[in-house]
Amino acid sequence: MPKTRFWISTSTALAAAAILVTPRPAAAPEVRLKIEKGFGEKVIVAVPLFEGSGAGGVEAGGIREVLTFDLGNSGYFSITENLEFVDETERDDRRTGEIDFQEWLALGAEIMIKGKFEAGVSEFVLEASAYDLAQGQGIFARRYTGAPADWRRAVHRLSDDIVNRLTGETGIAESRIAFVSNATGAKEIYVMDYDGENRRRMTRDSQIAMYPAWFPGSGRIAYTRYRGTRQEIHAVDVPSGSTGRLTSFPGLNAFAAISPRGNEILMTLSRDGNPEIYRVSSNGSDPKRLTFGRSTESSPGWSPAGRRPAVVSASLKRPLPIRPCSQ
Repeated sequence: MPKTRFWISTSTALAAAAILVTPRPAAAPEVRLKIEKGFGEKVIVAVPLFEGSGAGGVEAGGIREVLTFDLGNSGYFSITENLEFVDETERDDRRTGEIDFQEWLALGAEIMIKGKFEAGVSEFVLEASAYDLAQGQGIFARRYTGAPADWRRAVHRLSDDIVNRLTGETGIAESRIAFVSNATGAKEIYVMDYDGENRRRMTRDSQIAMYPAWFPGSGRIAYTRYRGTRQEIHAVDVPSGSTGRLTSFPGLNAFAAISPRGNEILMTLSRDGNPEIYRVSSNGSDPKRLTFGRSTESSPGWSPAGRRPAVVSASLKRPLPIRPCSQ
């Protein structure tokens, strides 16, 4: 079984075909993420099958499966389980042309989400509305369009919009994961949706690629590339797949950590002999040394405000002198 490591990012990589909103490699291990909140009661949501048809394998059952998975993993919602009754009530609504709020309440639901879709050869269209069943009124309506292959991304976007509308919080369904896998025999960088779908190999070095790190708010990933006994920091653009070298100083180049604003990178360099923490610009230029210890300093990270680094140090006898960053 190939070994896999995961780095979860809340930054959403840019898709090749954007989703517009109007008011796998073989033998890869299965990934399951379970997210729970430790406070409050979850809102019970009914999700009947969306109305529609389409090409390319897009089905109403698949849309519901993705949406309910996303809402359940948000930690704020639980999904009504008796889908036979849910779909029967939906058929009654379609027959009468009206929403029977009392019937939906009788299912134990508090929120109900209706929708319709059309998957054509060149475009996927998704429309959805959410209803407060106790109040008997609509509280949310959105329309999404995009390429047919991006239908899952449209559903993820719908889920995040529902979470934001009902809780004020940012959803996680559009998150992407960068990870390392040796499925091809060499350790390479891959990305996938947070639910394990749409896996895509990003590097083809046929050597060793490790330690991916997202640039915030972009589809760009920095990583450590091993070339024989040398290490370099490279970056890959997820939408296009293009790669480029950021740093190749003498000695060790590793453990890139991107600043919250995305304009600076912390990394470990041994250009002066001892492995120390340096700060460079986002394009790999203008290196500035931040640590001056006598032991190995590695695995840097940023404080939330982006002004002070955290460092793993082999020095245990005295505090490590670290220069603050200039953000």
